[in-house]
Amino acid sequence: MSAIAELPRRLAMAHRTTPVLALGLIVGAGALVHALLALRSPSPWIVPDELIYSELAKSIAAGHLPAVRGVTTFGYGLVYPIVVAPAWLLTRITSAYAAAKVINAVLISLVAVPAYALARHFVGRRLAVVVAALSVLAPASMYAGTILVENALYPLFVLALLTMARALERPTVGRQLAVVAAVAVAYETKPSALALAPAYLCAIWLHALLRRRRGGLRPYRFSFAVLGGGAAVAVAASAAAGQPGRILGAYAVVVHHLDPVQIPWWFLFHLADLDLYVAIVPFAATLLVTCMAVTRRVVDARAAMFVAIAVPVIAWTVALSAAFASWPSAGAAGLPATTARVYERSTFEVVVLLLLGLAIWIEAGLPRPRRLTAIAIVVAAALPALVPVSKLSFNANFQAMAVVPALAVGATGLAWVAVAVVAGALAAIVFLGSTAANARSAWVLVGAWFVVVSLFVFASVSDSARQTRSAAFGGSPTWIDDAVGSSGSPVAVLWREPGSGIAAPSMRQRVVWIDEFFNRRVGAVYELGGEMSYGLPATRVTVRDGVVDGADGRPVRSPLVLALCSTGIVGRVVADDPATGAAVFRTDGVVRIDGGRSVGCSTSGRTPSSVRPPTRRR
Repeated sequence: MSAIAELPRRLAMAHRTTPVLALGLIVGAGALVHALLALRSPSPWIVPDELIYSELAKSIAAGHLPAVRGVTTFGYGLVYPIVVAPAWLLTRITSAYAAAKVINAVLISLVAVPAYALARHFVGRRLAVVVAALSVLAPASMYAGTILVENALYPLFVLALLTMARALERPTVGRQLAVVAAVAVAYETKPSALALAPAYLCAIWLHALLRRRRGGLRPYRFSFAVLGGGAAVAVAASAAAGQPGRILGAYAVVVHHLDPVQIPWWFLFHLADLDLYVAIVPFAATLLVTCMAVTRRVVDARAAMFVAIAVPVIAWTVALSAAFASWPSAGAAGLPATTARVYERSTFEVVVLLLLGLAIWIEAGLPRPRRLTAIAIVVAAALPALVPVSKLSFNANFQAMAVVPALAVGATGLAWVAVAVVAGALAAIVFLGSTAANARSAWVLVGAWFVVVSLFVFASVSDSARQTRSAAFGGSPTWIDDAVGSSGSPVAVLWREPGSGIAAPSMRQRVVWIDEFFNRRVGAVYELGGEMSYGLPATRVTVRDGVVDGADGRPVRSPLVLALCSTGIVGRVVADDPATGAAVFRTDGVVRIDGGRSVGCSTSGRTPSSVRPPTRRR
């Protein structure tokens, strides 16, 4: 009898623990799968981005302030370098690289936890678990194989959305303080997450408007004072210092290169990319829920809260990415002026909101007001055709993953428009044909599309990583450290580029970046002639009578120098990589070059020759 009496309590406990078990399974399985895929990558390939974050992590692991090439910087955020820094406590860099990718896999899979908690504010447990699972399955999980900040930003961005929902639900000072803290942490992860601050303030206003609450802004005085006032002070201080974009850290360059005419177009293109990213149906459902809330067709408080959060967060996030895209030349990187990008890398975090929009629509019984439904499905089905696929081939496998399948099969131009029309029609059929009994078809479509995109992206990034590996080193990636040991003088880098100005990115530059990534002994970088792309810290040098002089006119001194063979370093080769033409030279203490001739390199891997330095007194 006692067992029967305990049955209701045990059933209730099982009902409560089931989501916990489901989340544990989602996070664990996601981390395992993403780690296994990530560990297959033989080399960093998104460079110098991955080099930058590895440099920051190495610096922090060594007990120093975050620095790139020895130059302290806080412009890239602190959170991600701190989180992955323990990996660089490992002695062997290849082991540290593998450990960092495992950390990434865990980080990006942890998004399931805040995604589930956020969804539970709007839908039941079952749909919340589906949202959590798909958030981990999203193609962005491919970032786990890269040393990029997006691995940490994804869960923290969704956590910030969760704090917003809690604050809108009950605006206590504590909950508002949680929003401020979450936004601050997201900002310290990646400065572009600053878009969350104005989005939250707009969400407060929109929520009060949709709920028709008089004085609805008054309970949020704390939020407006801290976020609004703090942002105003920061912008004013930056302007007074002559650096109006300083609040964006390393991304401040966009402030000086905005093209207001292009921004609306790129805003539209980014929306179209998001629509395609989620297989159209979630975008249509979110748009329909939004239209219903705005036209008062739905009075449900949860739907109004969702719209109040989703609309400004998506709008501000996409607007910031559109601003970056309005400067397509990326001049600091030395790219051609025609280079165009969709910065999906900076917008994919809002995909959770689109998945949640679909869940809310299903939870509400799949309502379809005729006019609003027509608007939602026509807009959602038509948008993908606007994606400029043919212009996005540059770095699409990490900047615009949604178009990678189209690029892989050669569907560009009119062919892409035809494919997009068919895809839109299929999505419309699924959207209009969904019922309470077969609503899972919409989720199956989204999940299947995520898997397809991920497979194409994985194949593409694997190829990019292999190409970078073969171009950057021939044997062991730690060949420099293996040759010169773990202690002693650092190995200076002399980069010699013909001409002047910023050189276009090339595989030759990747030789230097990848050698820096894998070898702790690589130190200061000196640039002779043209500048390496992307503007990493480096010292400009000149040559006088064969001696390399620094900016102060004094000779550059380093007993060990890494350079390509064609640079003509005077000295004895102590190690070289015949596959790339890179070599480490031992000098007499002063860095010299011999008229630009190819000297001192072994082309066969055998004992290299040495060159007698020219006579010069200083």
